[in-house]
Amino acid sequence: MLRGAIGMADKSNIELATGDYILTRLTLDNADTIPLRRDRRPDARRIDFLVKAPLKNQTVESARVAIEEFINGVPEVGRAQMDTIADPTLSILGPDKYRDAIIAEVAKDAKRQAGVLGDDDAVKLTGLNMPVQGTPAGPGEVLFFIPSELTVKPRSAVQIRRITRFLISVRSSIAKRMPSRPSPESFTPP
Repeated sequence: MLRGAIGMADKSNIELATGDYILTRLTLDNADTIPLRRDRRPDARRIDFLVKAPLKNQTVESARVAIEEFINGVPEVGRAQMDTIADPTLSILGPDKYRDAIIAEVAKDAKRQAGVLGDDDAVKLTGLNMPVQGTPAGPGEVLFFIPSELTVKPRSAVQIRRITRFLISVRSSIAKRMPSRPSPESFTPP
């Protein structure tokens, strides 16, 4: 049934894909690599893949209809059947091309917040190395984001931590230069 669906997709305006964050086009060459998963019944297994329709030259509604017609048009083989398990969503090819723009907006927001907080607080950003992700924002719209975290700390705490590290390193270098002192047991007065 999967091979039939792949063949039908190649002849229509539909693309099949597999993957979680990074999608790979589903072809006859890689169809055997999709893992079998448990299904609701103990004697059944399932495979999960995406059915995609490009929005180029069509509306969101016509793409949804095309996907639905494709799924209904795939002939069943034996007990195998093709079911929809989620609502349609939008995805963008190569969302990483928006990484620099997203990071620039996050940095601009962090600077704005730091300005509101004043000179007494420091702002720290983490997580900008994570992959670009998207979520539906409306019909035909996707909101892109990088799951990051902005932390605000009093600047004085940051400076104290740096000073403490500096003092520790100075003390350890002084201790290395000091001559060793005899222990009280081995010291005999003159």
